[in-house]
Amino acid sequence: MAGRIAIVSPQTLWTTIDGRDLAASLEGPSDYYFTQPCESVGTDRWICEFETDPGSGTAGHYRVRLNEHGCWVAFTNGEKDRLRGCVDAVDYALGWIRI
Repeated sequence: MAGRIAIVSPQTLWTTIDGRDLAASLEGPSDYYFTQPCESVGTDRWICEFETDPGSGTAGHYRVRLNEHGCWVAFTNGEKDRLRGCVDAVDYALGWIRI
């Protein structure tokens, strides 16, 4: 009997992205730690505070724009530092485990 493989996007299993998911997603490509959930500040716009070392206190924040596919672009430091990425299934899981 042949095995079957199903491929699904995170949005198939989770219908909404919250601040925990987004913070976990940002931590991957950045050099910072996100110990608090990101805060929604409008439709598809978020503020995500970061620390340079865990427990060091807030060092700054990213302004994040999130699209309907769960992909984001983040800006800080006068929009000079730009990150891009997408929330995936690992971010959903890490968001609830770590933050």
